[in-house]
This record gives sequence, C-alpha cells and structure tokens, in this order.
Amino acid sequence: MISDDQMLQEADFPDDFIDKHHPNDFIPSTEYIQELYFHRLPLHNRLLLRISFRLKNNIYIPFTFVLDTGATCHMYINSITRRLIKERIYEDDAGNQFINLSSGKRFGIYPSPDLHSDTNIIGVIGLAYFGLILQENSFEFINLPSYI
Repeated sequence: MISDDQMLQEADFPDDFIDKHHPNDFIPSTEYIQELYFHRLPLHNRLLLRISFRLKNNIYIPFTFVLDTGATCHMYINSITRRLIKERIYEDDAGNQFINLSSGKRFGIYPSPDLHSDTNIIGVIGLAYFGLILQENSFEFINLPSYI
C-alpha cells in the first residue's frame, strides 16, 4: 500500500505548475519542447521531464512526465495525453499498446495507475532506454530524442 507521502502531490511539482502539469502543457505548437526539472523538496526530490510529442503536419504537443524508477514499464499516460496522441498509439496482436519512436523502437504505453491517474510517468524501462544519468543535484539523458 502506498502511504500519503509516497503519492504524487501538488507539492511534488514546481510552484508554477497547475494540476501537476506545466501551464503550457497540452497546447499544440509548431515548436517542440524539452525541459528537465530537478525539483528539490525537504524530504525527497522529483525528477520531471517536459517533452513534446510530434503529431501530423509537424505539430508538437508538450506533456510533463514524472521520472519514476519504481514504475516498471516504459511509459504511463493519463487520459488527456492518451486522447491528444491517439493517432500515435498502435496495438500489437497481443493487445499491447505502443508508440514508435523516431529510432524505430516500440515504446510501451500503459494507462497511469489509478492512484496517479492525472499524471504521466516514464518508468524504469523507459529511463534506461533514454539513458538516464543522475548526478549531484542534476540529471541528464544520453539517448533522449528532441521530441517523441
């Protein structure tokens, strides 16, 4: 069972975020976004990635993701994100949903867990694929595309 201090809360996100998302998330644009946030808190830190998904006609939509090594899969998306990127989601013969990255890699897509249904999460498999490197008070990726 997850205790209250382990659940994602508004305090886990920067002060200018609204409902656990950047104020300009979900807004289509002709430019892509990639931002890393190392959000320091008194008892723990949160790593966040804001990155755009590319849709048809070079339209990009940015989304915020919590980077969570405790989440076991590639990527978990909330219902808003799912609706906005539905043209990018495919399903294989076994019923597994995925998106194709520009590298050709199939990247598993799962619904966000019920306790975090309003949040997008990149799990440990996705973090490993993107090459997460942790440093003192910062982080970076060695294999993160400019957009998804």
